Amino acid sequence: MNKNFKKGFDAAWALLPNGEVKETREKIMKILGVQTPGSFSLYKRGKLIPQADKAQEIINLFTEKGIYNVYE
Repeated sequence: MNKNFKKGFDAAWALLPNGEVKETREKIMKILGVQTPGSFSLYKRGKLIPQADKAQEIINLFTEKGIYNVYE
């Protein structure tokens, strides 16, 4: 499957159960090396594109949660 990093991971984010949102946000912010919600949001919406290794870590994180449509 081809990944479209300009779409961000917003669609996958919407599938997260409410109880996992805070923990997942913290993990992704750590992966990306960002500290503000604004920066996180830019990556989530695809306005900023992460480096390939960081994008793969985000994909892996969602995959562990059973969410496979990351960057699609």
